[in-house]
Amino acid sequence: MRVFKHVFKDRRTGASRQTSKYYIEFKDPSGRMRKMPGLSAKSATEEFGRKVDRLVACRVAGTRIDPDLVKWVESLPQKVHQRLLKFGLLDAQQVGTVRPLADHLADFEATLRAKNNTDAYVDQLVGRVRRLLDGCGFRYWSDLSASRIQTYLADLRRDTKEARGISVQTSNFYLRAVQQFAKWMHRDRRAAESPVAHLSGLNVRVDRRHDRRPLTVEEMIWLLDATESGPERAGVGGADRALTYRLAAETGLRAGELASLTVGSFSLDEDPPTVTVQAGYSKHRKQDVIMLKKGTAAFLKGRFAGRMPTVPAVRVLDRNCRTKVLRQDLGAARAAWLAAEPDPQTRVEMDGTDFLMYRRRDGRFAGFHAFRSATGSFLNAGGVNMKVIQSILRHSDIGLTANTYSHAYREDEVQAVEKLPDLGRRPEKKRQADAG
Repeated sequence: MRVFKHVFKDRRTGASRQTSKYYIEFKDPSGRMRKMPGLSAKSATEEFGRKVDRLVACRVAGTRIDPDLVKWVESLPQKVHQRLLKFGLLDAQQVGTVRPLADHLADFEATLRAKNNTDAYVDQLVGRVRRLLDGCGFRYWSDLSASRIQTYLADLRRDTKEARGISVQTSNFYLRAVQQFAKWMHRDRRAAESPVAHLSGLNVRVDRRHDRRPLTVEEMIWLLDATESGPERAGVGGADRALTYRLAAETGLRAGELASLTVGSFSLDEDPPTVTVQAGYSKHRKQDVIMLKKGTAAFLKGRFAGRMPTVPAVRVLDRNCRTKVLRQDLGAARAAWLAAEPDPQTRVEMDGTDFLMYRRRDGRFAGFHAFRSATGSFLNAGGVNMKVIQSILRHSDIGLTANTYSHAYREDEVQAVEKLPDLGRRPEKKRQADAG
């Protein structure tokens, strides 16, 4: 390897001049002499040349470049990457930094789909990564900057005159998505390490936009009754919607999991009766077998009679209209609840409560996922052990079960508080022995 400065003739003066940068000359793996521009400092160019010699040695020996050398390659400008690739010193598949991030993201997407993830999950995850990469202006792996990502997410959270910024929770979702992509890059040996692994999400409690609330037992009964006899909404009949709500509240299944069920997913003659969610549709990518109430199983046997096993068991509305329809069903159920009260004064008092309201006065919403919250809360109110509830809801962390999905209802709190000892009563004094 040789380090030198080019000598050239100035076109204006005709005088000989030297380049401001040093150059290196070396033999590529095929033995051909190559030249590359280095840096303005000779010592730095010599160090650059020594690393290039190491790349040549690795290619000649057919071995992988070591992690330190990979990090150095990742720090180089893309023009240098392309030149090293042209000279045969880098393997584009082995050292992923020389390929555009768009190519890696396409491979990442293909990997996710090959693992039987649902289309909705893959589209959402890849879409978040793509938006973040494009928003930050990242084109190559060496462009990734943790501080730039943090700044971009902060900009997305900022409110403007045109629109409100994204929530802290949504911001965390974007961060987790790009961290998952970077982790895959590292595991697939396309990058030496993840530059975003150390980043942590923000506290979602400081910016809650859509806290869920579970429906009470009475609310569920009124909702199911009104929906069952209600009109068709968004192309789905009332009976079909009522069945979806009932199964969601009794099993804790998510909307996507419910939508994947066919008549053949149910084993209604077994003891106990069960419904099976295939691994490709389960959130934790494992086949789940959920127990059913025997009364529900008997109801479903009549409902599914004569249907082929491949027919969808329930009709789950699309995400875009699911919430809108649920709000309409809740409104209809609340109207029926109020109309059932003959006393006008009592009806006025009832109208001032949150019963069957989509959004309560405390800001909590009764969205579709709230049915899952209701499952945990119903079980908790019934005195079911928290570990059993965790198993039914398929949580890996019991803290999530206890803190998020097992809400205590107001009436339960009242009854519990009444069981506390009476600390306000006066102490009983010991009886004094009779004198004499």
